[in-house]
Amino acid sequence: MQTQSIPVTKVIVRLSAGEEALVCVKDSSGSSGYHWRVEKSLAVSVTSEVYEPVSAQSDELAGSSVLRVFSIKLKKELKGEWIERIELIDPTQGEIVQVIEVHIGVASHV
Repeated sequence: MQTQSIPVTKVIVRLSAGEEALVCVKDSSGSSGYHWRVEKSLAVSVTSEVYEPVSAQSDELAGSSVLRVFSIKLKKELKGEWIERIELIDPTQGEIVQVIEVHIGVASHV
């Protein structure tokens, strides 16, 4: 039996406490029951917004892709690197089908 690999998108950002970065993904999971899961963290807050293209608001294009924007905000100063995982979950199996790994490093201001 062959196991399927899970696609992982890696994003690297450098932030100071209070700073924010935006991570955008094409998302066609909207009406299919798939959902994004984010682990709660003391160091990082993650919020999500969905943007639909104007043309996708018609009934003809229901279920088409939208743009999902994750806001990654560093709540406190870090030492080293922090990895925040954002996972897309299949509703039927409860399995992870896609992962976004946001690697957050300390911004160095000169």
